[in-house]
Amino acid sequence: MRKMLILSVFLLGVLLSACGGRQIAFPADAERMLICSGAGGAQTVLTDAEQIAAITDGFSALRYCRRGTVDNEEWAYGEKWAYALEWQDAAGETVMRLLVAEENGHQVIYEDRLWLVADDLAVDVEALDALFCIAEQPLSVMVDGVLYQSSGEESDVTGRCGVMDGEIRSSVTRTALPTVDDQSNFGSGYAYQYGRPGSVELLIDGTWYVFRSSTVPAD
Repeated sequence: MRKMLILSVFLLGVLLSACGGRQIAFPADAERMLICSGAGGAQTVLTDAEQIAAITDGFSALRYCRRGTVDNEEWAYGEKWAYALEWQDAAGETVMRLLVAEENGHQVIYEDRLWLVADDLAVDVEALDALFCIAEQPLSVMVDGVLYQSSGEESDVTGRCGVMDGEIRSSVTRTALPTVDDQSNFGSGYAYQYGRPGSVELLIDGTWYVFRSSTVPAD
């Protein structure tokens, strides 16, 4: 499902394209992919082969026209680009780096040269926003060996007891799921209480939110 969604976004640009251009050879056997946001500096690392292949296939399907060269120094900072993608080998060495620009018709930077998707249809920044979200796992915590995921709902509990049942003490990245107790994939330091069967409630920025398990039956 993820692969089909990603490819459909990219292939739309191919179908709408009227001019020629050529395809670019992207790494087919990368072990990792680093995606960085130029706007806020947030980054995510992909190690899932299916996700990496889906993104690679999407870029490989496009046709590119060269539009001259660019000053590397000018493009060294995030103001000029929306996303940077790095294909890496198992040792974390960069095999290929791609910058997707937000300006000038959504230009694509490839190996220090300026490339533009055929017919001025570059990779839509909104599509990469979607990719960034797809790369992330749902907000999740693990408590007593059970994985709970955010329901997006605020708790309706009133007259809450002031004694906490525990605290989230460690975290993993948003692209991973918690694997040990009192761990989340969105930070640490959050107090929690057991809620209704199949749920825990976390205190986040002064508001209690409900997290539910798909394996523990609810009422």
